[in-house]
Amino acid sequence: MLDGIIEGYSGRPPRSNVLSRGVQMARDPVCGTYVVPDRAVAVTDGRRQVFFCSAICRDKYRAQTG
Repeated sequence: MLDGIIEGYSGRPPRSNVLSRGVQMARDPVCGTYVVPDRAVAVTDGRRQVFFCSAICRDKYRAQTG
């Protein structure tokens, strides 16, 4: 965390593992965590994709809806 603060003050560009601005996030319907769809666990529910922070939340969702 301290490295991120120092980077912010130094004016250096962010490291490559930091997301660029403007990424559309999705909310995990089980725990409420916001996730990046490209990096999330996903399930197709009908005609839409639902995104989760983990396989645990995905499995809870399946148990609730299935």
